[in-house]
This record gives sequence, structure tokens and C-alpha cells, in this order.
Amino acid sequence: VLGVFGWLGLSLNNSKCFKMSYFCTSSPITVNYTIHNISISNKFSVCDLGFYFFPNLSPRLHIR
Repeated sequence: VLGVFGWLGLSLNNSKCFKMSYFCTSSPITVNYTIHNISISNKFSVCDLGFYFFPNLSPRLHIR
């Protein structure tokens, strides 16, 4: 897949890459991911197109 980015003249911006885990327990399993030996940061909440996402998929900010 990364070869396609190079063919199109695009590059991956690691500073914009992150991971988010969704879980239903109070102690999730954590896994470290890397791209080209660079660790991907973990986020606990994300706002995308005005929608907030949380690990437990709670709609609390949308209900306020």
C-alpha cells in the first residue's frame, strides 16, 4: 500500500497518524503500532467532521 503513495508522489505524514482503541472494559489491551519503525501515538478522544469519538463510544458530548 505504501508503494502506491510513492507512485502517486505522496508521502505519509507520521505527525498526523494516530491510533485509537475501542473497548468495553475498564482495562483494555494495549498494543504498540509502528510505521517504518516510528511509533504511532495513542489518542483517547477524536473529533472528526464535528463528531466526537471516545474509546467507549459514549455519545455524551453530542447529547449536551
